[in-house]
Amino acid sequence: MRIVSGRFRGRRLNSPGHLQLRPTPEKVREALFHQIQSRIAGAHFLDAYAGTGAIGLEALSRGAASVTFIEKNRRFAALIQKNVRSLDLEDETRLLVEDFLAACPSEHPFDILFFDPPYHEDYYTRILSHLTHATILRPESLIILEHFKKNQLPERTSRLKKVRSRFYGDSVLTFYSGLDHENAILSPDFSQDTF
Repeated sequence: MRIVSGRFRGRRLNSPGHLQLRPTPEKVREALFHQIQSRIAGAHFLDAYAGTGAIGLEALSRGAASVTFIEKNRRFAALIQKNVRSLDLEDETRLLVEDFLAACPSEHPFDILFFDPPYHEDYYTRILSHLTHATILRPESLIILEHFKKNQLPERTSRLKKVRSRFYGDSVLTFYSGLDHENAILSPDFSQDTF
């Protein structure tokens, strides 16, 4: 695995090896960041169910101000720490070794929140429900969930509305924003990124 773009472009990341992990493929990462490129600079970014930390590290490479990683598996968390140290990013990151649903991730809200839990529909229901009462969202926060194409996510919750879904093989990126926030929160529609 490698960083796709930004100040660490081309830098290799430590891969999971034998660990049972499903990293976001490079093409999907690239498509994701094409769609949120206008939101990255200076953003406070949450990478939950972070695995190797590749998404959060890509965000830092592209100009995010800080990233909080949440990963409850200690072996995966150690891999994130190794990747953070290899890029000398300790001052721009925070790692919480716990489940997102039990975590207190930050004293400040996040601008962009990315979730890549195991591909079981119950996780998405619980995450969206948790965000209904969370204090980590701004009105303009962007929430992104990576999920299996057969998972059906709601069009809206009491606090959030779905603004875009993009399919990449068996994976889907679904974007939510606050109910009262304008839809023009993403970069132009990169329909060519769907594959």
